[in-house]
Amino acid sequence: MFNHIFTRLVIFICVLCVKPRIRYNYQLCTLMTMDQFGNGQAVQHSVIGRNADWHMVNLIEHFQSVNAWQGTKVIMVHKDLNEIDDLKRMFPDARILLCHFHVIKWLRGAIRNDKRYGTYPINVLKQMDFCVANMVYSKATCGRIQKFGLSW
Repeated sequence: MFNHIFTRLVIFICVLCVKPRIRYNYQLCTLMTMDQFGNGQAVQHSVIGRNADWHMVNLIEHFQSVNAWQGTKVIMVHKDLNEIDDLKRMFPDARILLCHFHVIKWLRGAIRNDKRYGTYPINVLKQMDFCVANMVYSKATCGRIQKFGLSW
C-alpha cells in the first residue's frame, strides 16, 4: 500500500520528525511523498532513539532500498532537523528546502518573546513580523519589490 505512490514520478519528499515526549524518549520520523499530480501520502514511519546523523542515514538507506527515489527533486524539512548534510549527500540531485511555515512560526515566537530578543521596541518587532508575513504570502516578486522598494 505504501509503495502505490512510488509507481508514479515522485518529485517531493517531506521529512518530519516529532520531538520526543518526556515519558518515552523516542522520535517518530515520517517520510511523506507527493507526485506530479499533487497526490501525497506517508510512505515510511520510523521510531528513532534521537536525532543523530547515523539514525538519519539508516532511515534514508532503508527508504532508498525499498523505493524508487532517483526522480526526487525536492526534499522539505522542518527547521529543527539537523541532518540536512546527510540528506544532501544521500539525495545528490534533490534540492533541500526549509518549511517556511515552521520558520515563520519560529520567527513569530521570537518576535513575541521580545525579552529574549530585546534589542528593538515591541512595535518594531511587530512590524518585522508583519513585513515577513507580507513577503512570504505576496503573490508575485514584483509585488514585493513595489511594496518594500528595490533596497531589499
